[in-house]
Amino acid sequence: MGRKQKFSSAPSSTGFILGRGNQQISARIVKQVGIRNIIVVATPINFRETPVLYVDTGEAALDAEFGDTVLVVSGYRMAQRKRLYHSEA
Repeated sequence: MGRKQKFSSAPSSTGFILGRGNQQISARIVKQVGIRNIIVVATPINFRETPVLYVDTGEAALDAEFGDTVLVVSGYRMAQRKRLYHSEA
């Protein structure tokens, strides 16, 4: 089987890359794909207008595995790290 990847975008109004508005992506799917295979994308404008990003999979331990920052792809050969906050358990 080939490598699995999941793309997630961060709506500028909420900043959630997983959870809340993206509930269709369950914790089970995140575990199956693997955190390191989740690619976060945003337009350059959304990237600038969203100061921090959030993750809330419904499992605090899984949220913590994401770490304190996430790499966000915002254009061709453009990617930067953005601060990442986790759900409170």
